[in-house]
Amino acid sequence: MVLQLRKIVAAQVVVSSEIHFRTAPDSAAMRVIDLGWGSDEDGKTWQIHTERDDERPENYWLSVWEPADLDAGQLEPGNRS
Repeated sequence: MVLQLRKIVAAQVVVSSEIHFRTAPDSAAMRVIDLGWGSDEDGKTWQIHTERDDERPENYWLSVWEPADLDAGQLEPGNRS
């Protein structure tokens, strides 16, 4: 899937990942499980599988990049950092 997706969107790197949260019986925080696949421009693929304790779902909220930021002079095209 990531190989085809990389071709469709003409990207150098594509990552497809799912994040699951599980409650821990002995903590107010949660266990996070990150599963997925990645692919680079050479066609290499890799599997993602990480597990961490003491995480909070709000740490994984996404910030959406707004094209309006370009007009405000905050970002340059091709540079989103």
